[in-house]
Amino acid sequence: DLQLACSIVDQKFPECGFYSLYDKILLFKHDASTANILQLVRAASDIQEGDLVEVVLSASATFEDFQIRPHALNVHSYRAPAFCDHCGEMLFGLVRQGLKCDGCGLNYHKRCAFNIPNNCSSARKRRLSSTSLVNSQSLRLSTTESLPCVPDELVSQ
Repeated sequence: DLQLACSIVDQKFPECGFYSLYDKILLFKHDASTANILQLVRAASDIQEGDLVEVVLSASATFEDFQIRPHALNVHSYRAPAFCDHCGEMLFGLVRQGLKCDGCGLNYHKRCAFNIPNNCSSARKRRLSSTSLVNSQSLRLSTTESLPCVPDELVSQ
């Protein structure tokens, strides 16, 4: 199926981050009994044991989809709890807890840095800080206080 095709392509070319091309990969089955030998595979049930399947990249894929864009990682000390954007686990420690990409702003464990694809978007991901408030007001919390609930309609403004 399509996920298997993406997995195979990703294993052969890990530096390209092919999982971002998930919607641009097409599978075709060879069927000599039909007028059009190549038949688009729409479901896993369309493929049987012994079928020859071609993996085709859609024409909508652009050159940028294939560019190798490595992350510019630097050791970073976080002032608030942060999580690894690769494994999802918390970055632990008092200082120099992890690596932050200068391009896209994503955070990683040092141990995860070797496993991330070269797919830096160079567009910083905007995150809603847990200590930010509407109308640029600042907030200081003591150890016994917690953040108030902010209605969704205020956050979206």
